Amino acid sequence: MEEPDRKQVYSVYRRMKGKKNENGENLCCDAWLEDWNKFYTWYKNQFRKQKQSCAYCHLPGNTKTYYGQHFRKEHRGINLEVDRKNPKGKYEPRNCVLACYPCNNAKSDVFSHNEFSMIGEVIGRVIKQRAF
Repeated sequence: MEEPDRKQVYSVYRRMKGKKNENGENLCCDAWLEDWNKFYTWYKNQFRKQKQSCAYCHLPGNTKTYYGQHFRKEHRGINLEVDRKNPKGKYEPRNCVLACYPCNNAKSDVFSHNEFSMIGEVIGRVIKQRAF
């Protein structure tokens, strides 16, 4: 099984560890804030557990495969991102899954993990049928 690219995962880490709530508190758990390697180990394990695919649509993190493009000036859609199952909770192992950019963006803080799992299944079926 392929390993996630360390440099690309670090890009995901930097974006996630800088997020703050409305009170200015960091949304990333202390263990990940203090040690990038703990985050990378979690990411690698989750990547394997999810079979290198999005928790919602089950497509790969590299959106060029099915969408034919990357997003946000080629900075997003390169690899799986970290999504909080409960958007009110922190970025921590028990509250996170890996999601592709389109699903992570669409889920936002609007849908719960369970709600978006149903939506993601449909997105996956539609995108797989699409010819681009």
